[in-house]
Amino acid sequence: MNLTPANLSLPTETFLRAAIPLKEKVVEETWNRRDQVVDPTVYARLLGTAFTCLRSYQVTGCRNDL
Repeated sequence: MNLTPANLSLPTETFLRAAIPLKEKVVEETWNRRDQVVDPTVYARLLGTAFTCLRSYQVTGCRNDL
């Protein structure tokens, strides 16, 4: 099985079902646990959260992300 990036794909609906809850988790971790880094791999602070929300808006068109 060849797992190069060109051969990996998900249906849009499957991707969004996984990506949107992840975005919500990033926002929650950034704003609710401001001084407690639980997972350093999660975007932290304002810039990372803003970028994540912008990208989510670009994909879903949901103005609540802005």
